[in-house]
Amino acid sequence: MAKGNAKAAAKANIGRLALFRNITIAVNAVYVLAQLYFSGFGVPSVWDLTCWSFWAGQEYMMLKLLTQRGTPSVDERGNIDACVDLAEAGQLGYFSYAQDCLWVTWALQSLVLLWAGFA
Repeated sequence: MAKGNAKAAAKANIGRLALFRNITIAVNAVYVLAQLYFSGFGVPSVWDLTCWSFWAGQEYMMLKLLTQRGTPSVDERGNIDACVDLAEAGQLGYFSYAQDCLWVTWALQSLVLLWAGFA
Protein backbone atom coordinates (compact mmCIF):
# COMPACT_ATOMS: atom_id res chain seq x y z
CA MET A 1 0.00 0.00 0.00
CA ALA A 2 1.34 3.43 -0.86
CA LYS A 3 2.18 5.64 2.07
CA GLY A 4 -0.13 8.37 0.78
CA ASN A 5 -3.04 5.95 0.71
CA ALA A 6 -2.14 4.70 4.18
CA LYS A 7 -2.14 8.25 5.58
CA ALA A 8 -5.47 9.01 3.94
CA ALA A 9 -6.95 5.75 5.25
CA ALA A 10 -5.66 6.47 8.77
CA LYS A 11 -7.22 9.94 8.71
CA ALA A 12 -10.52 8.58 7.41
CA ASN A 13 -10.48 5.80 10.03
CA ILE A 14 -10.10 8.34 12.84
CA GLY A 15 -13.21 10.18 11.68
CA ARG A 16 -15.17 7.01 11.02
CA LEU A 17 -14.37 5.50 14.42
CA ALA A 18 -15.19 8.78 16.16
CA LEU A 19 -18.57 8.77 14.42
CA PHE A 20 -19.18 5.13 15.39
CA ARG A 21 -18.17 5.84 18.98
CA ASN A 22 -20.48 8.88 19.22
CA ILE A 23 -23.43 7.01 17.71
CA THR A 24 -22.86 4.11 20.13
CA ILE A 25 -22.72 6.43 23.13
CA ALA A 26 -25.84 8.29 22.01
CA VAL A 27 -27.86 5.13 21.31
CA ASN A 28 -26.87 3.58 24.65
CA ALA A 29 -27.59 6.79 26.58
CA VAL A 30 -31.04 7.10 25.03
CA TYR A 31 -31.69 3.41 25.67
CA VAL A 32 -30.72 3.62 29.34
CA LEU A 33 -32.68 6.84 29.91
CA ALA A 34 -35.74 5.41 28.16
CA GLN A 35 -35.59 2.24 30.23
CA LEU A 36 -35.30 4.30 33.40
CA TYR A 37 -38.22 6.47 32.28
CA PHE A 38 -40.43 3.47 31.52
CA SER A 39 -39.63 1.97 34.92
CA GLY A 40 -40.46 5.21 36.74
CA PHE A 41 -36.81 6.14 37.47
CA GLY A 42 -36.65 3.43 40.10
CA VAL A 43 -33.85 1.04 40.77
CA PRO A 44 -33.14 -0.92 37.58
CA SER A 45 -34.13 -4.56 37.65
CA VAL A 46 -31.80 -7.42 36.90
CA TRP A 47 -33.53 -7.75 33.53
CA ASP A 48 -32.76 -4.09 32.70
CA LEU A 49 -29.11 -4.54 33.65
CA THR A 50 -28.93 -7.69 31.54
CA CYS A 51 -30.39 -5.87 28.54
CA TRP A 52 -27.99 -2.94 28.96
CA SER A 53 -24.96 -5.19 29.20
CA PHE A 54 -26.15 -7.26 26.23
CA TRP A 55 -26.48 -4.32 23.85
CA ALA A 56 -23.54 -2.30 25.12
CA GLY A 57 -21.29 -5.35 25.29
CA GLN A 58 -21.90 -6.21 21.65
CA GLU A 59 -21.40 -2.66 20.47
CA TYR A 60 -18.26 -1.95 22.42
CA MET A 61 -16.74 -5.30 21.44
CA MET A 62 -17.32 -4.48 17.76
CA LEU A 63 -15.87 -1.00 18.26
CA LYS A 64 -12.78 -2.50 19.87
CA LEU A 65 -12.33 -4.93 16.97
CA LEU A 66 -12.67 -2.15 14.41
CA THR A 67 -10.33 0.12 16.34
CA GLN A 68 -7.67 -2.58 16.49
CA ARG A 69 -8.08 -3.39 12.80
CA GLY A 70 -8.09 0.26 11.70
CA THR A 71 -5.03 1.29 13.70
CA PRO A 72 -2.15 2.08 11.33
CA SER A 73 1.13 0.24 11.56
CA VAL A 74 4.15 2.50 11.86
CA ASP A 75 7.80 1.99 11.02
CA GLU A 76 10.73 2.60 13.36
CA ARG A 77 10.73 6.33 12.54
CA GLY A 78 7.08 6.74 13.44
CA ASN A 79 5.85 7.12 9.86
CA ILE A 80 2.64 5.38 8.86
CA ASP A 81 3.61 2.24 7.00
CA ALA A 82 0.24 0.62 6.28
CA CYS A 83 -3.36 1.11 7.31
CA VAL A 84 -6.52 -0.78 6.46
CA ASP A 85 -9.33 1.44 5.19
CA LEU A 86 -12.41 0.68 7.30
CA ALA A 87 -14.68 1.87 4.49
CA GLU A 88 -13.45 -0.91 2.17
CA ALA A 89 -15.06 -4.26 2.95
CA GLY A 90 -12.47 -6.03 0.81
CA GLN A 91 -9.65 -4.74 2.96
CA LEU A 92 -11.46 -5.55 6.19
CA GLY A 93 -12.13 -9.16 5.29
CA TYR A 94 -14.27 -10.92 7.86
CA PHE A 95 -13.96 -7.87 10.12
CA SER A 96 -16.56 -6.22 7.88
CA TYR A 97 -19.11 -8.27 9.85
CA ALA A 98 -18.14 -6.26 12.94
CA GLN A 99 -19.16 -3.09 11.13
CA ASP A 100 -22.40 -4.70 9.97
CA CYS A 101 -23.07 -5.91 13.51
CA LEU A 102 -22.77 -2.34 14.78
CA TRP A 103 -25.39 -1.09 12.33
CA VAL A 104 -27.71 -3.99 13.15
CA THR A 105 -27.42 -3.54 16.93
CA TRP A 106 -28.08 0.20 16.64
CA ALA A 107 -31.19 -0.49 14.55
CA LEU A 108 -32.48 -3.30 16.76
CA GLN A 109 -31.84 -1.36 19.94
CA SER A 110 -33.83 1.56 18.51
CA LEU A 111 -36.66 -0.77 17.49
CA VAL A 112 -36.72 -2.25 20.98
CA LEU A 113 -37.15 1.27 22.36
CA LEU A 114 -40.04 1.95 19.99
CA TRP A 115 -41.69 -1.33 20.95
CA ALA A 116 -41.27 -0.59 24.67
CA GLY A 117 -42.63 2.91 24.18
CA PHE A 118 -45.82 1.69 22.55
CA ALA A 119 -46.31 -1.45 24.61
